[in-house]
Amino acid sequence: MSAAWVYQDDKQVKNHGPDKASWFVGWYDPEGKRRCKSCGPGTQGRYNADKLRRKIESQLLTGTYEDEGKLLWKDFRKEWEDKIGAGMETRTRGLTIDALNHFERLVNPTRIWFVTSRHIDQYIAKRRPERGKRPRSKVSVATINKELRHLRGSWPALRASGGRSVLP
Repeated sequence: MSAAWVYQDDKQVKNHGPDKASWFVGWYDPEGKRRCKSCGPGTQGRYNADKLRRKIESQLLTGTYEDEGKLLWKDFRKEWEDKIGAGMETRTRGLTIDALNHFERLVNPTRIWFVTSRHIDQYIAKRRPERGKRPRSKVSVATINKELRHLRGSWPALRASGGRSVLP
């Protein structure tokens, strides 16, 4: 059975006291490696830890657990092109690669897990004023939305950001 647990580190409790010691969630990933994540001190930390524990347990049970860990962007790109991109239709693969190239050029992410909604907003803001297909035109809103759809479908970290749209 896949299980996660909530705990406080004994050393932190000894040094800071039970009220100021951080709460942690621990679990074993599908490869059998022990993982943990800190959720902060106090009652809010305990609440966050319980919430994260339930989320991780459900991911482990349903088989949707994905550990991006310390995956570098360049490693993600290579893995995506080898595993996912190779099985896509030619046109879809081309559009997704174009979207990833634009994102890489404008945002320059280093690690895949670090992409947040702030990075998506930055991408949108930098992509809007760029030149469009026609002379003296800007990139259309529809083009940016299409690129965001392809980005969101290409990796889980971006799917979790809610799939921003340029339209208000």
